[in-house]
Amino acid sequence: MTSTIPSTEPTGTRWDRLARLVLPPADTLGGRATVATPVMIILIVALATAAATQAWGWRLTSGETGGLPESMHSLIWVAAGLTPVFATLRAGVLALLAWAILVLVGAPARVRPLFSALLYGEALLSLEGPGVLVTLLLQGGTRTHGAPVPTGLDFFVDPAHRALFAAAHGITPFHIAWVLFIAHAVARSCPTSRGRGLAVAGALWLLVVGVGVLRAYLAGGVA
Repeated sequence: MTSTIPSTEPTGTRWDRLARLVLPPADTLGGRATVATPVMIILIVALATAAATQAWGWRLTSGETGGLPESMHSLIWVAAGLTPVFATLRAGVLALLAWAILVLVGAPARVRPLFSALLYGEALLSLEGPGVLVTLLLQGGTRTHGAPVPTGLDFFVDPAHRALFAAAHGITPFHIAWVLFIAHAVARSCPTSRGRGLAVAGALWLLVVGVGVLRAYLAGGVA
């Protein structure tokens, strides 16, 4: 009598096996989609960034050794506390747009798992805050024209060209990781093809970048 030993060889493609290590499990992005975990991640990162900003404030003010103005201290903590609120609102709007896109192309779509996936995406983007702090410290705390600190292609664009700088600011390692994450999460949670997931993620990214460009243009136009 021969016995059958279950295979322990991992299944799926190399990308699937890697994704299982870094992405939330399928049931998290499915019917039991959670929102508490990404919100807590966003809050922790925001509070840690606020604490680091205060601790290193003397390094983040160009030529000033006295540190950040006293009025900025409480404002930093208020902004950190509100970060999860704004991230949740943005994830909700993007989830509704993603749902609408999938419905229009005839793909299965559920708002709750899309909302959860996009909240995890916001948690991923929140890591840009510590990245900005590190960039500032490496640059000696200097900023140009009050523009956002460059973390991607915006490093090669003159901040005086506000609209172009805003567009380039949407092409950073954090945003690329966000697009790839959302594409895979959409494909897993709906479920739908990876091509559709990438199309949805790309459309949402273009919308976010477009809103940033519009805000920059209205704030000052192209120099």
